[in-house]
Amino acid sequence: MKNVLVISGHSNLSHSTANAHILKRLESEIGNVQVRDLAGLYGNQAIDVATEQAALVQADVVVFQYPMHWYSIPAILKRYFDDVFAYGFAYGTGGDKLHGKKVIFSYTVGGGEEAYNGELFHRLDDLLAPLKDTAKFSGLVWQAPVHSSGMLYIPSVSSEEDLAQVQAKADDHANRLIKQIQSL
Repeated sequence: MKNVLVISGHSNLSHSTANAHILKRLESEIGNVQVRDLAGLYGNQAIDVATEQAALVQADVVVFQYPMHWYSIPAILKRYFDDVFAYGFAYGTGGDKLHGKKVIFSYTVGGGEEAYNGELFHRLDDLLAPLKDTAKFSGLVWQAPVHSSGMLYIPSVSSEEDLAQVQAKADDHANRLIKQIQSL
């Protein structure tokens, strides 16, 4: 059975509707899964690079689960890449520890799909270009990303109908992600 490592880049899962639900589904339905909540583990403290690298070495499949923030990854996930994907580990001399591992970027977007048509905003696939290059440079094997749009729910602002829609979309997202992981 494949070892699946899920890196949660959400800045605060206790305030999450979609990402928290997706992670719970992965934990309950995927065998040999380890979920690492970066914000819960580290907050604003230094990332334990050795621990994170060890988790990556043990993984066959790596999933990065996060909400898109301002057309990019959340700051804690950027810090993770900066610190953990170090010379001698992810690239450079001896930097082959990630070679051949499959990677899936799984993300949620608050805005509707129609906004990302290349006219109003970039296409979502275009926003992933730096991540594709990071995967390629570090020897990870890129898999089709899983994303869901219209995942905006703000307590005290959004309606109960909005919450139900986001929860249904989170379930659909989790189903698609689980199916993809199981197919690898």
